[in-house]
Amino acid sequence: MKTTKRLSALLVALFMLVSMFSIGASAWETGEGIEVYWNDTLEGTVTYDQILDDISQATKKVTYSAVNKKGTYTAYNTYAYQFSRLLDAVKKTEDWNAAPDATSVEFANPGDDKISVFSKTELTEERYYFDENHIKVEPVKPGFIPAKSKNTGKDCFQFAYGQKTYDETNNSKFVTFDGAGNAEVRFYTPDYVETTDLEVVSPEGDVTGFRYKDLTRLWKKEGSKTYTYSTANTYPTFKNEEYAGPTLEGVLALADIKLDELDDYDVIRFDAYDGSIELTVKEIRATRYSFPNGKSKNNYTGTTEAQRKDGFEVPFIINTTNGKTNLRDVFGMKDPQDQQKSFFIKHLSKITIKKDAAQDFDGITPTLADGSKVKEADALNFDLALPEDVYEGFVFYTASTDGTEPADPTYADVLYNPSQNQTDDKDYEDPAFAQFYNSYEFTDADKTIIKVACFVPGCKDPKVTTLTYSRSDYNGLANNADRHGNYWYYKDGKIDKTHNGVDHNNAGWWRVENGKVNFKATGVYHNDAGWWYCKNGKVDFGYTGAGSNDAGNWYCKDGKVDFSVNGVVYAKSEGVWYYVKNNKIIPGPTVQPNAAGWWYIDKTGKVD
Repeated sequence: MKTTKRLSALLVALFMLVSMFSIGASAWETGEGIEVYWNDTLEGTVTYDQILDDISQATKKVTYSAVNKKGTYTAYNTYAYQFSRLLDAVKKTEDWNAAPDATSVEFANPGDDKISVFSKTELTEERYYFDENHIKVEPVKPGFIPAKSKNTGKDCFQFAYGQKTYDETNNSKFVTFDGAGNAEVRFYTPDYVETTDLEVVSPEGDVTGFRYKDLTRLWKKEGSKTYTYSTANTYPTFKNEEYAGPTLEGVLALADIKLDELDDYDVIRFDAYDGSIELTVKEIRATRYSFPNGKSKNNYTGTTEAQRKDGFEVPFIINTTNGKTNLRDVFGMKDPQDQQKSFFIKHLSKITIKKDAAQDFDGITPTLADGSKVKEADALNFDLALPEDVYEGFVFYTASTDGTEPADPTYADVLYNPSQNQTDDKDYEDPAFAQFYNSYEFTDADKTIIKVACFVPGCKDPKVTTLTYSRSDYNGLANNADRHGNYWYYKDGKIDKTHNGVDHNNAGWWRVENGKVNFKATGVYHNDAGWWYCKNGKVDFGYTGAGSNDAGNWYCKDGKVDFSVNGVVYAKSEGVWYYVKNNKIIPGPTVQPNAAGWWYIDKTGKVD
C-alpha cells in the first residue's frame, strides 16, 4: 500500500514536470548543454536533455531564496539538478574535492555578457533557504533549476545557490542558461596561470589581451555560427572548408577599436607562428563571398558565371575551431579565383593596427618591353619586385587584338601566376623555378593592347599599366621556344604551318614539320641545300652511316647524303661497310669490290 502511494506521488510529480517543460524542450537544439572546463581544458558536455532527464527523476522540491540589490525577495520552489551531479557527469568530483578553497568557478551563458564567478568556498559552505520573514528554514545545495528566460521568454535553466544570511544579495549571480549554443562552467585552481592567447595593439600602442575563452564567448554571443568558406591557394587548389569563430570587427570592438572608423589605407597586420600578413582596412571591409561552385584553375583564363553562381557573403573571422594554439584569420573571396588561402596563417598571436601604412606599389615589369615587336606565340610574363616581407602579389590582365583598348583588369580577369607547379618550395623567391601559368601568348594580330595590374596585400589600389605591341616581320625558325616548348617557323611574324624542311636557328639545324620542330624526327630530310641526316629532330653533322626515308636507305657522310659516292664504303658511326650506288645503299646478295678486294653483300646492303 505504501509503495502504491509513493509511485502515485512520483507520477504526479513527473506529470507536473513534463507539463512545465512541454514547451521548454524546444528552447534549445538537441545536443546543446553545459560545457565543463578545468583550467581551460574541456572535460565534457552535459546536455540539457540529460539535465531534464535527471530532474524528471527527482521526488522532492528544493526552495532557494534570492534577494536582489534593491532588496526584493523571491523564492524558487522547484526540482533541481544538483551541481554535484554536473561534477560526477564529467568525472571531476575527486579533483573538486581536492581543489583549494580559492578555486574559482565561472558560469557563462552564450546569449549575453553576464558571467557569475564563485569561489569554491561559496559553493561548498552551508547555505540556506530563508523564508520571507527572514527565518532560516533548511540548508540547500547549489543546482540548476527550471526558469523563464528574460531574453527569450522561453523555458530555460538558472543556477541557484541559496543564501548564507537572510540579507545577502545573491540574485545577481543566478545565471540563466537559455540555449542559443552551449553554456560554460569553468574551474580555475589558484596555481593555474592564465595566458593571453591573442593581443590586439591599437594605433596608439595600447595592448588588449584576449584569452581563448574570451574569443569563444564572443563567438557565442555573436550567434555561434559556423561558416563554409571557399578557398584557393597559389598552386591553385580550390576547396570548400568550414570555419567558426568571432568576427574580426567584434574582436577589435572589445579592444575599443571601431573598424568602420578606420581609414581605407590604414593597415592591419596579423602576426603568427608561420608568418605575418598585412591587409588594408579597405580590403578587410570589402564584401567577400564563398563560392560553392568554384574549381581548381589549371589552364584557367578568367571567371565564369557558373563559378560565381550561388555565392554568398561571409565575414572576416578569427577561427577558433582548432583550439587556442591554432587561431587563424579567415575571410572570403572577392572572386572564385581569388587566391586567399595562404593568408590564413596559423597560430595567430597578435593583431596590430597601423595608421596610414598602405604603400604604393609599382613593382611590376613586363618581360617584353612596351612597344616591342612580337611574333605569334611569343609569351609575355611579368616580373614582380614585392615590398619587403611581402611574398604574394596577384597579377591580372586584359588584352585586345583589334586595336581597341581593353577594360581595366579585375579579379575576374586572367590571373597570371608564377608559382603554379612549383617543385622546389620557393614559390616567390625565384620565379625562374616556376612553370609560368597564364602567360599572355600573342596571336598573329598586327597590334595587341594589354592592360595589367598587380594587387598586393597591404598596398594601395593597384596602378593599371597599358602595354602596346606590334607584329614583327620575322622570317625563319625561332631562336626561342614558346611557353609550350615549341619552336615555330615564321613568315612575316606569323607561324607558317604549311612549312616543312630542315631549317636553322642559333642552336643548330632542325627538322621542321607543319611549321614547328619535330623533336622525334630521325632519318633523312630535304631542304634547298640537300638531304640531311637528323637525329631527334636535329641535323647530326658528325654522323657517317645509314639513314632512311620513304625513298629508301642512304649512305650519309658527315650528316649529308652525297650522291657521288659509289662502291663499298665504311660507315664509321656504325662500324660497318655498305655497298652504295649514287649514295643509295643497295641490298644483295651480291659480290662487290673496293680497293681492298671483293666483298659479299647481304640483303641489307652490308658487307657480311
